[in-house]
Amino acid sequence: MNLSVLFDEILFLSDDELCIKSITKKDADNFSKIYLNPNCFKFTPGLAKKTYEETINILDRYQKGFEEKIFFFPGLYLKDSNKLIGNLEIFNIDKDKEELEIGYRINEEYWNKGYTKKGTAMLVDYLFDKVNVKRLNACAIITNTASNKILKSLGFILYKQTFHEEEWKDKGFVDLNYYYKEKG
Repeated sequence: MNLSVLFDEILFLSDDELCIKSITKKDADNFSKIYLNPNCFKFTPGLAKKTYEETINILDRYQKGFEEKIFFFPGLYLKDSNKLIGNLEIFNIDKDKEELEIGYRINEEYWNKGYTKKGTAMLVDYLFDKVNVKRLNACAIITNTASNKILKSLGFILYKQTFHEEEWKDKGFVDLNYYYKEKG
């Protein structure tokens, strides 16, 4: 796995509709629309933020995690308008096993339009082809039918289900589907 590609090169992926790149403070207004919306936290650990200032703190935390090479949460943008519509997540990086976990959080205004699947597919290809990751992991709350559908449609394999075994911040114990996809 070549983490220097992930952390030392400037990420810019694009197709005809979307692009993936680092989030900056210029995107704070659109970022806050996601992180202030309780619906965007229905199926993830934590709760929506209460103030705009708290969302700025999250942006700062994302930058620090990137600088420390712990995780990377790039933005998903509409290419035409350069508008941030969500963020993709790269975390739980295991250098020895050459694997990591992915996730996503999208502005509710852009749900059910195919952007999450398309952006995640672009990220998966990048991680396999450029970063040379051997295995990608993801999980979704069992009742999150949209995320489960996206992961399955991208070729992720369901390998485990847990019922009230894992505790998520502000959610208590949750029922989860665990997926993986190997480079192949």
